Amino acid sequence: MLQYSGWHGTTNKRKKKILSTGFSYKKYKPGIDKQRHPNDLGNGIYFFLPFNNDTGKTIASAYVAKYKSSELRKPGITSKLINAEITIESEDNIFILDEPKNQILLEEFRQKAWDEIENEVAGISESGAKNRATLVNQNQGLVIELLLDLASQYGKDFKAVQSKTYTDISFLPVFDGKNGEEICIRDLNCITNIL
Repeated sequence: MLQYSGWHGTTNKRKKKILSTGFSYKKYKPGIDKQRHPNDLGNGIYFFLPFNNDTGKTIASAYVAKYKSSELRKPGITSKLINAEITIESEDNIFILDEPKNQILLEEFRQKAWDEIENEVAGISESGAKNRATLVNQNQGLVIELLLDLASQYGKDFKAVQSKTYTDISFLPVFDGKNGEEICIRDLNCITNIL
């Protein structure tokens, strides 16, 4: 059993709902038009994990301040953090993006499934996430979704995607181009305690 403690940045309104009803998200379904573009590690609930000298709390807090700033300007909306305990049976249940074999697999899949990826992008709803991904030709989250969907058809269900990441926050130290580590939980049963 692998155990993690992760930090999720959100607003006071969303935190109240999460504490009341738990986390939820919409799974990406290939071939369905007008879905939201997946984030960098695919769809799921994102947590910042310990990295360098941070527990994940500092980067989660900075993330909310920067990327939820328009929401935070609304009356009564404040920045909040959720600490969660995460339990995953084994490393085999995590698609670890930093592993060279997984990077190769993802790139090979991206090249072989280019037409399918382009068709999916065309059907995704317009959004800031889609615009950013299209601008830099970086549909990594979508490619992960399609690859893991294919894996599930062969009986391999990943419960999470994990990677060292870079979040554009100036005061965070950067090591080898990264300043944090994130885990995207796809199976909500892995979130064993919300604090």
